Amino acid sequence: MTEQDQTVTAKRVGIFIPAFIAILTLMPLIAFISPRFLAYWPGLGGLVLAGLYYAETKSFPAINKTLLAVVCSLLILAGGSSLWALDPSFALERTFKIALILIPSLLFWAVIDAVPVAAVKPYLKYAAYACAFFAGVLAFDMAFNFPVSRFLHGLSFADHFEKSNLNRGLIAVTAASLAAYSFLGKHPQPVQRLAFLLPLLAALCLTQSQSAQLGAILAVLFFFAFPYSHQWAWKLVAGLLLICLFGAPFLAMWLFGQFAADIATMPVIGQGGGFGAQRLEIWDAVARKALEHPLWGMGIEATRAVEAFDTAQIYRKGVTELHPHNFAIQLWIEFGVLGALWGSAVFVLLFRALSRLSYGAARSSLPVLMFFMPVLAFGYGMWQSWLLGLLVLSFAFARLAMRLYEEKDA
Repeated sequence: MTEQDQTVTAKRVGIFIPAFIAILTLMPLIAFISPRFLAYWPGLGGLVLAGLYYAETKSFPAINKTLLAVVCSLLILAGGSSLWALDPSFALERTFKIALILIPSLLFWAVIDAVPVAAVKPYLKYAAYACAFFAGVLAFDMAFNFPVSRFLHGLSFADHFEKSNLNRGLIAVTAASLAAYSFLGKHPQPVQRLAFLLPLLAALCLTQSQSAQLGAILAVLFFFAFPYSHQWAWKLVAGLLLICLFGAPFLAMWLFGQFAADIATMPVIGQGGGFGAQRLEIWDAVARKALEHPLWGMGIEATRAVEAFDTAQIYRKGVTELHPHNFAIQLWIEFGVLGALWGSAVFVLLFRALSRLSYGAARSSLPVLMFFMPVLAFGYGMWQSWLLGLLVLSFAFARLAMRLYEEKDA
C-alpha cells in the first residue's frame, strides 16, 4: 500500500469509495441506455468525486500536467482556427462544447490517479461484471429483434428499429471491457473468463459495427502477439502511425484510385454493408480539399461548412459531406500541418509513456488504444461528444488497470 493509500484509508473514506465504484459500474448501463450521455459522464463523475475526495482528505487530487497541456493545446488550436474557419461562429461553438467535455474530465483523471488502489481493488470486479452483463444484454437484444431497446423507447415489434442504433453502445461496452478485464484479477478462473468474454464475443458477432469488430480483432492481436519488452516494436508501431498521419491525404487519394472499384464488389466491406468504396470516395474528396489549405487547414468542423467537394460521385451521390470519416484526414482539413503535428505529439506522448510500463501494465492498456484506431479511422468524426467522453472513460479504466499492475510490481 502506498503512502497516499495509507493516508486516505486512515481518514476512513466514507462515501468516496462507494461513489467511485458506482460511477465506474454505471458506465456500461449508460452506454446501453443513452450512449450520448457518455459525453458528460466523466466530467460529472470528476466533479462529484473530486468534491468527495476533498471532503474526506482535505486535499484536491492533482491534475495531470501532460493531459492538461494536451487539452489546452487542442482548445487553443480549435479556438484559434475560428480566425480562418469557413464558419467562425460554429468553430467557436464546437470548441466550447469540447471544452465542456474535456476540462471537467481532467478532474476525473486526477481522481483515477489519486484513488487508493488497495481500497478499491476488491470492488473493481463489479465494474467488470457490469461490462459483461450489458454485453450480454446487447447480444440478447440483437439476437431477438431488440425487445429491450423497444421497451426502453416505447416501440412495438411492428415498429422499425435500426440495428445500427446499438453501435455506439457496443463500441463503448467493448472498449470498457478490454480495460476492465484486468479488474477480474491477475489469474481469473476459467469460469470467470468465459462468463466475461462470451457475452462480448456474441455481441461482436451480431453487431453491424465493423469498426468495433476490427478494433476488437486488433486489440486481441496486440494483447497476445505484441512484443512488449522490445523497444523496437514500440518505435515501429508509433512510426507507422506517424507516417499514416502525415501522409493521410496522399494515402487516401492513392487508396481510392487503386482499390475503390475492387472494394465495392466485396461481400463484407463493400456490398455487404461496410460502405468501403463510399468511405474511400469521401476520403479522396476531403483529402484533396485539405491540400488546398495545407498549412493551417480550414477550421474545426470544416467538412460540414464546405459547400461543394470535388467528388467523383461514383459510389456516393452528392457534393457535400458532414463528416470526413477519418481522424487523420479530419486533422488535415481542419488544421493542416498544425493538426498533423498536434496528433503526432499525442501519439508520441502515448507510446513513450506506455513503452516505459511494466509488461502487465502495458498489456492492459495498449490493446485499448489499438481498439480505437479503426473506430477513429472509420467513424463519423473525432469530435463527437459521446466519443470524446468514451475515450476519457476507456483510458481512465486502462489507467486504473495500470495502477493495479504497478502495485503488484512494486
